[in-house]
Amino acid sequence: MVGKKNTITEKDFKTFKEYNNIEDYEKEAKQAVYATTISKTLFEKCQCLITLRTMLESLHTDYEKYEKVNPLLMELLRKNLLLHTPLSLLSIQNPSKKAG
Repeated sequence: MVGKKNTITEKDFKTFKEYNNIEDYEKEAKQAVYATTISKTLFEKCQCLITLRTMLESLHTDYEKYEKVNPLLMELLRKNLLLHTPLSLLSIQNPSKKAG
């Protein structure tokens, strides 16, 4: 018996927006940026930045085929994100230096 050949086409793939049920990219991006700014630990900031990076790459992929992108959204995504690391995290001693 000969099996039916499955052909995957472009319509079989969902966009990031469809997959994550996102109605408003700008709102989602603002929430991701805000979550990064209120994070208290370096680990939380890293998690938020990874989420934001995934979103930005996915936004680029979703919009790659379109000539026009919402200018306000693009301006939001271009803003620099500042990491405010608590001083207590910076004062951790270097493990390679042993107190003697």
